[in-house]
Amino acid sequence: MHRLDQMLYYLRENPMLGAGGVLILFIVLFGTLGPLFVDTELARPLSTTSRLAPSWDHPFGTDDAGRDLLSVMIVGVPLTMRVGLLAGTVGLGVGIFLGFTSGYLGGTFDTIVRWRFHASEFAFRIFTPVTWTDVSSCCPPRFFSSSICLTDLIPESSSGARSPRPSS
Repeated sequence: MHRLDQMLYYLRENPMLGAGGVLILFIVLFGTLGPLFVDTELARPLSTTSRLAPSWDHPFGTDDAGRDLLSVMIVGVPLTMRVGLLAGTVGLGVGIFLGFTSGYLGGTFDTIVRWRFHASEFAFRIFTPVTWTDVSSCCPPRFFSSSICLTDLIPESSSGARSPRPSS
């Protein structure tokens, strides 16, 4: 019981961890239990009438290919989770390798790795708002209100929280 108390204390101290865990649990349950409640055969093209508005039969409506969008979401969860786990594992592996190598070798290699990290942070901060602006300008007006700008969702300045080590 002592271990459970420690875990609950840790979750109280880190609410974002708990929220992320609940979200992942919801997604896994959605993909696992969804086929029990929804006919996943409706995820196939031409399985129903195309472009239907949301209704009791099709809660999220249907797309141009005649697929029920709720069924498509349920069928897509396992693949999405596999891709996310693979991408996270590859990123973690590359980060661990670069971190250990940079710490061991130091010098020029460390400088190059740090420069590359800061260059990618800079590119992320520059190109993400541009991408969101492109997406919002290409979509029909019903998707985005003219008073909402998606670039407001992007943090404006870096507090240094994502830096691998303090600046010298």
